Amino acid sequence: MISFILAIVLSSSILVVFRLLERFKVSILPTIVVNYLVALLFGVLSGSAKLEPNEPFWTSSWMPAALFNGIMFIVVYIWIGISAKRAGIAMTSVAGKMSVVFPVLMGFLLLDEQLSFLRVVGIIGALLAFWLTFKKQEGIKHQWKDFLFPALLFVGTGISDSTLKFAQAKYLTTQGNTYLAVVFGYAMITGIGFLLIQHFAKRDVKITSRDIVAGVIMGLLNWWSTVFLMKTIAQYDSSVFFPIFNASIVSIAALNGVIFFKERLRWINWLGIGLAIVAIVLIAS
Repeated sequence: MISFILAIVLSSSILVVFRLLERFKVSILPTIVVNYLVALLFGVLSGSAKLEPNEPFWTSSWMPAALFNGIMFIVVYIWIGISAKRAGIAMTSVAGKMSVVFPVLMGFLLLDEQLSFLRVVGIIGALLAFWLTFKKQEGIKHQWKDFLFPALLFVGTGISDSTLKFAQAKYLTTQGNTYLAVVFGYAMITGIGFLLIQHFAKRDVKITSRDIVAGVIMGLLNWWSTVFLMKTIAQYDSSVFFPIFNASIVSIAALNGVIFFKERLRWINWLGIGLAIVAIVLIAS
């Protein structure tokens, strides 16, 4: 139970850190790059991810999936940061967790998994919840960008999670942690590539001490949330764990946004969040 609670708290805290970046004038991209460097180092140095010299990972059958996941990890994290800033924690959390629709559909289409009636209802409910959560109050003007990044996060996270699920089902047996470490590495390299592009485009790219501190904090949260997540998965059935875990993240994120960041949610937004929680439970059932 302790691992379960820590996994939820640490995962929820990552969204809070993203929301605080603007307040402390921290740059998103350098912070994310440092985050993945820290997560990678913890994975390798702790021995959880073993890179065998006799079996180089770059020759593994899961390499293309790991490369794609690494690129998507950095892209999705950037979208999380922008979405949390523009749309708030609650809506960003719903956008990320509702993406469970994608791996469920992928499992049905490519992995011969069963698509039950309840899951179909859950998928329809998830799409409706997504719309209700992002429905804004009449009379208040919002730029289209406020909705763009949560939508991109919804699709991007879904595709990334689907790729991870496909790789686990088709290629991975005992190399799950190694795969994750390689993905973290590719995410870091991709982030460095983005920084170099910005530099050569003559944009003002500076990595401050605040960026490094924020990146270390986020990296520790990222790594330890993954560790406790894996421990909890080993203790509970997936059908029990994932609905409770995802629903808890959405609930805590919504409360954090309202209590600590004074985010304004109408009754229809709360209805969307509630429907999102129900949809998550149905989809994962």
